[in-house]
Amino acid sequence: MQGFLATVLIAGVAAAGAGAGTARPTLALVNRDPVVLRGQGFHPSEHVRVTVATRTRLVLNVRAGSRGGFVARFSSLSIPHCGGASATARGSAGSFAVLKIPLPACQPG
Repeated sequence: MQGFLATVLIAGVAAAGAGAGTARPTLALVNRDPVVLRGQGFHPSEHVRVTVATRTRLVLNVRAGSRGGFVARFSSLSIPHCGGASATARGSAGSFAVLKIPLPACQPG
């Protein structure tokens, strides 16, 4: 019985460790002009709706690749040097990531 319990315990720890390595979805700013965002940690081939809000709000639909990553390029949108923005990425399988792009410290020129 002790051998069985030890085997069950080891299997449970191994399963927990495998789940701990799963990445949470993230969204990162690659470029401000034009706005380019990189998403990672989404489900493979998941459809993702990416929204960027500055003075205007733009939406782009992309699809994650086989590793759960994507690049979203908003060619008609830029974030001014002294401007901020926010972005969200919501996947069709429930994945979700938020990015807040703060206002940089702008000094009068």
